[in-house]
Amino acid sequence: MNTETNAETIPSNLNTPIPDAPESKPLPPKIEEFDVKETLVFDLTDAELLAISKQVATLSREKREKESFLKNYIADRKDEIKGLDADIRFNIKLIEVGKQGRETDCIMRKDYTRGIVQFIFNGTVMKERGLEHHEKVRPQDNTMSSVNQ
Repeated sequence: MNTETNAETIPSNLNTPIPDAPESKPLPPKIEEFDVKETLVFDLTDAELLAISKQVATLSREKREKESFLKNYIADRKDEIKGLDADIRFNIKLIEVGKQGRETDCIMRKDYTRGIVQFIFNGTVMKERGLEHHEKVRPQDNTMSSVNQ
C-alpha cells in the first residue's frame, strides 16, 4: 500500500473541516436586539421641571375650586333634605290627626250673651273660642249687626 496516498487523505489537523464537506449550521447568537416600548427613567430638564410645576399649580387651583363647589353643593342638598324631612313629618302628622287647618272664607259670629266667637263654614260651626278682652265691648251701632244677620 502506498503510504503517501494515505497521508494526503488524512488531515494532520482533525479540527479543520474536510474539503467538500457541507458547512455546519451556525450556533444561535448570544445577544438579540428588539425594538420595544419600555418606561425608562431620565433626569428632567429645567424647562420640563418648570412646565410640570405650572401644571401642579393649575391642577391645585382646579382641585380647590371643585372642593369648594362640592362643599357648597353638599350644603345645599343637606338643606333640601332637611326641608323634605320637615314635609314628611308634617304629612305624617296630618295622617295621624286626620285633620288639616286650611285658610278659607267663612263667617265669624260674635255671641256677646255667651261670650264666644264662632267661625262658620257652609252652615257648620268649625271653630269656637272665647271673646278676647277687646272684643267684649258690644258695638253701639245695631245697624252693623243687622247687616251681618
